[in-house]
Parts: sequence; structure tokens; C-alpha cells
Amino acid sequence: VDALQREIALLKELQHENIVQYLGCQRDDETLNIFLEYVPGGSVTTILNNYGALEEPLVRSFVRQILQGLEYLHGKDIIHRDIKGANVLVDNKGRIKISDFGISKKVEDQIRASISVHRPSLQGSIFWMAPEVIKQTAYTSKADIWSLGCLIVEMFTRNHPFPEFNQMQAMFKIGTQSCAPEIPENISDEAKDFLKKTFEPNHNDRPTANELSTHPFAVSN
Repeated sequence: VDALQREIALLKELQHENIVQYLGCQRDDETLNIFLEYVPGGSVTTILNNYGALEEPLVRSFVRQILQGLEYLHGKDIIHRDIKGANVLVDNKGRIKISDFGISKKVEDQIRASISVHRPSLQGSIFWMAPEVIKQTAYTSKADIWSLGCLIVEMFTRNHPFPEFNQMQAMFKIGTQSCAPEIPENISDEAKDFLKKTFEPNHNDRPTANELSTHPFAVSN
């Protein structure tokens, strides 16, 4: 329940066309229910399962909108921490809505956690995690940029970013070797360059959502 209340407190702050809208909550003795905007198209993962890998013009459109949502979140010092296909919803007009803020954090919370004696638990989805998150060495908005790259690979391939590894193998590869997902061959040079930038191993050198929003891949179809 505490986790849900934290999620509610975060959602109440957010008003953006690419963020799922919080409508209210209801609590009784045993349950706490959150009411969110209904997004009829389902998640990107559902679309991939039903229709297969996405064509590049649609991926570009989705990425452009996700970047707008991330730019808004990061401008409020909020790190989503679990960007993946299952947490990105699409309405019936092709509008993107970032959802599931259950493990999102304000940056100041992360800074306090990182200097405490106990390291924070590893939360999120391993296959989409940035190296510094798995190593638990840094907690910045750049982790969402790596995860966005993983989501793009997911959209192009209809598979999670490391299909050849189980979770433990992926954790080892990403954490010890900063191993990035394989970039698909059958995509444009602009898409490949965009992905290379998202998979920059050093988070300090990884671009921001604002910087990526001007990249040719995110600007044109």
C-alpha cells in the first residue's frame, strides 16, 4: 500500500499528453484502488504480440512521443526506471502514453538512497536496464535513455532486447561488460545512429531526451 501511495503522489504531479492521466483513488479497509485514464489500444507489447514487429515510420512516431514524455518527466527530476513495451500504452489514434510509475523516483530520493549504508534493491526489468543501474553505481535520468534504446530494439524485432540470454546471463553481461543489445541490420542508418547514442556505456556521455529529440530519427519519418 505504501508503494501505491507513493505512486499516487507522483501521478498527481503529472499533466502531459504522453503520460497516462491519474483520475483519482478509492480506499477501504483492505484495498487501495487507483483510477487511471483508459487507453484503448493497449501496450506496445500487446501490439507486438498481436501484429508483429513495427515498421520504422511507426517506431519513429512512437519514439518522438516517448521522448516528449521523458523530457517532461526528467524536467521534473523524475526517473521512470522501467521503460519497456509493457509500460508504454497506445491509444486508438496512435498517441503514446507512458504508464506504470510504481518504481519511479524523484532524483533527490535516489541521491539520499545512494549515500545511505544500504544499497537500494534492484528494481525494474533486467533486459531493459542500463549498466549503471545493474551495477547500482548511478541513478540518473540517463537510465531511461538506455531503456528507450532497448524498447526501440523491442519494437523493431518483436522480442526483448537480449533474446539469447536468460535474466542472470543478461545481468552479468550488462553489469560487467556494459553489453548493449544487438542493433538490427534492417533499419535505417539514422535509426542505427540513434540506437548507438542511447547505448553509450558511460551514462555521463549518453544524450538527454531533449538532445535526442532533435536527432534526425526522431524528427522525420
